[in-house]
Amino acid sequence: MPSQWGTDVAGVRRALMQPVSPANVPRVALTFDACGGRGGSDVDSALIDGLRADGIPATLFLNSRWIQANPQLAADLAADPLFELGNHGTSHVPLSVTGRDAYGIPGTRSSQEAVDEVWGNHELLTTLTGRPPRFFRAGTAHYDEIGAQIVLDLGETPIGFSVNGDGGASSTRGRCARNSAAARRAASCSPT
Repeated sequence: MPSQWGTDVAGVRRALMQPVSPANVPRVALTFDACGGRGGSDVDSALIDGLRADGIPATLFLNSRWIQANPQLAADLAADPLFELGNHGTSHVPLSVTGRDAYGIPGTRSSQEAVDEVWGNHELLTTLTGRPPRFFRAGTAHYDEIGAQIVLDLGETPIGFSVNGDGGASSTRGRCARNSAAARRAASCSPT
């Protein structure tokens, strides 16, 4: 039985692997989730265009539902060396072995369901990009420590964050702006 639950559990990476650049300037890793499903499978084209125009690399966590709703855009993103595509699951659910929920979304209910949640989209992304994804972020970014270990056992690194920009898509625009400003402060103070 798991003893941990949330966005910060054992095995989930929340910080950059190399938090300070060679010039000793703090860095921020930008990650974005494309979830798909009932909440929508749209994309913020202005965001993608802005990242490209400014040459800002980002990791884009794509869910199977979003890829299937946007096959051409997914292929375009996969071909762009500016972006790394990460695994955001097959059904966009929290990764649990007991069915724990987050934001009202029930999680996987067993080890096998957790494996299926990771592996279904792992295979889709491998086909799309020609290589297996390195990173996984659970739907809602919630894990128990057993789910996180399953991700590691499947060859991916479970990813969280040190600053949650949108609170599981539940934050207001103003709250998102304040959360994003916290990333700048965190990067300028100390690597987390």
